[in-house]
Formats: sequence, C-alpha cells, structure tokens
Amino acid sequence: MKQVICLNLLCLVLMTSVAQKPYPPVAAANIMHSMMALRTPPLHIGVTITEGTNFQVPAVYPATAVSAEIYLRKNAAYVRFGEFEQLASDSLALMINDSLQQMFLISSSIADLNQQWYGMLGVGNERMVAVAIDSIYRIEQNPEGYRLLSKADLSGIRTPREVIDLVINERDKQLTRLKITRRSIVLLDSAKAEALKDSGFPADKIIHGRDISYVVKETYMQMDYRYIDTQDGQLPYILSDRIGKDEAGQWKPVSGYVSYQLINQTTL
Repeated sequence: MKQVICLNLLCLVLMTSVAQKPYPPVAAANIMHSMMALRTPPLHIGVTITEGTNFQVPAVYPATAVSAEIYLRKNAAYVRFGEFEQLASDSLALMINDSLQQMFLISSSIADLNQQWYGMLGVGNERMVAVAIDSIYRIEQNPEGYRLLSKADLSGIRTPREVIDLVINERDKQLTRLKITRRSIVLLDSAKAEALKDSGFPADKIIHGRDISYVVKETYMQMDYRYIDTQDGQLPYILSDRIGKDEAGQWKPVSGYVSYQLINQTTL
C-alpha cells in the first residue's frame, strides 16, 4: 500500500535562473485560466513527471522521471502512472501495482479521486486556483512564460519559500510545463557546511552563522505536459476490465489478472 500512497506525495520542482521583469496584471488572469483548464473534466493528459532535490545525504541522487496517462471524467477515471494503474467509478477505486501483482479496492468518490490527481498535476492548490494569484505570489515574466514567487520568505532569509514556473502556450493558453520549487532550511555545523561546499554544493545555498550554518534545500517536481485533450470519450479501461464479482458476490480479478492478489477494503 505504501507504493500506492507514494503517488500522492509527489509535489515539488526545480527553479531555473533566467532574466526576469515585472509582467502586467493580465498575467494573473492568463495563469488562472490555464490552471482552471486542468481542473475541469473531461480531460486526457499525457505528462512526464520528474522529481529530485539539490541536497541529499549521503550523495546527490539523480532525478527520476515517470510517464503518466490520465483520463478524468465526471463519473469515472483511469490513470496509468509508471507501473501503477488506478481505475475509478462513482463509488469505487481500484489501485493496481503490476510489479507486485497486487490490487487494492477502496470506497471513494470520483470527486475525491479527481482532486487527488489535480494535486498530482500541480493544480490541486485550492488557494492558487480559488484566490487571486497575485495576492499570494509576485508574478514575473521570463523568456519561457511566467514565474510566481511566494510572498512568504524562509524564516530569516529573503528567499521565497515557493517558486512556480509555468510555460504557457500563448495561442491556446494551455500549460506545456509546470515547475514548483519548495525550499526549506537544513541546519549543519560549520565543519559539515564547509565539507559540503568543498564537495561542489553551491556556495550561495549555504548561509554561515556565528555557531551554525544553514543549507537552503530545494526539492522539486517538474511536469512536462505532452498533450492536454478536453474532448469527451471512452476510457481505455474500466473497473470491469480488471475485476468482477463471482457467484458468491465476492470481487475477484478477471481473466488475465488471476495471479494478482486483490485486497478488498470495502464492504461491498
């Protein structure tokens, strides 16, 4: 179950350093339009999600990328996320781990599941969608599109806690890339801070105090949207393509999935 839950924990993105300039207030309206488009079924989205961090102990781990196909409808959904599948109806959700050959059946509303995937797509932040963006972020323009810098800084440091980079197709106002960077402070003693700097860690991310040093950690996720289709249509798979009820009324995997372990967490 932990492997499935991990899908819900992805959330953060690498900030790129480019020349910036203030952008007119119309930017907020354009951004709001693009974000709301990803919260309105029907949707078929192809996206590659890359996550990583600038700081790891012991060693810098390479960024990891996963491809996802997401179909959201008002009464059903299908998602393929790497080795995971999720199929949902208006009251049930089936999560499948192909590598472990396990299925988890739970009771859940399609509205809750869609909200989960809005978060995965980077548009689950209700504040960002429902509240005026420019009241939470400073909006700037760069050669690729928009940059949103949170007005809340890290404690004691004039550095935004969160930075969101958006690349928006100006013709149809669709997102082509979304990056969200969240920063935190990691305390280190001076000796460890010096050793970290000597290893190649950016010196401007290390703040030296009298007795302690601070590292600004950046954790990120980048979402590259291959396509966003808002046309309604059939889902590639539905629940009955994976499970069905036997003569005793118990849920069982269908042909082709009989080797999978089904864990039914519903009362149905």
